[in-house]
Amino acid sequence: MKAPIFTWFNAWHNAPCQYWPQKASKPVHIYGSNVVDILLIIGTLDAATPFEGSLEVRRRFPRARLIAKLGGMAPTLQPDLNQCVSTWIAKYLESSDFPTRQSHNNPDAPCLPLREPNPEIDEQNMQEE
Repeated sequence: MKAPIFTWFNAWHNAPCQYWPQKASKPVHIYGSNVVDILLIIGTLDAATPFEGSLEVRRRFPRARLIAKLGGMAPTLQPDLNQCVSTWIAKYLESSDFPTRQSHNNPDAPCLPLREPNPEIDEQNMQEE
C-alpha cells in the first residue's frame, strides 16, 4: 500500500456511500457556459483533490477562475495565512472581484505556498522576539 494513512482515512470518510439507503438518481447535466463566475482554489500537491481535475473544471466552466497554491499540500480552505490566497478570497467576498482569466489552461492566479516549517529556525525566531 503506497499511502496507508491517507487511504485508511479516505476509506472511512467515503464508507457511508456504500450503504446509503437511497437509489442513485439521474445525473444532472450542467453546461459550463451557462454558469456564472466560479472561484476555484487549489493546492497543486493536495492528494485529495488532484490539480489536473481543477484544470479540467476550469476548462469546462469558461467563467471559472483558478487560484493555485503552487506546491501547496494542505486543503485550500485550511487557514494557513497565505497572503496571496487570502487577498483573492477577501476581494471576492467584498466586491466579487476575480483574477483575470488567462487564455491558457493554467491557474489564473498562481500563489506561492508558505515555506515548510523548520523547527530550528522557528525556535530561534521565537527566542529573538
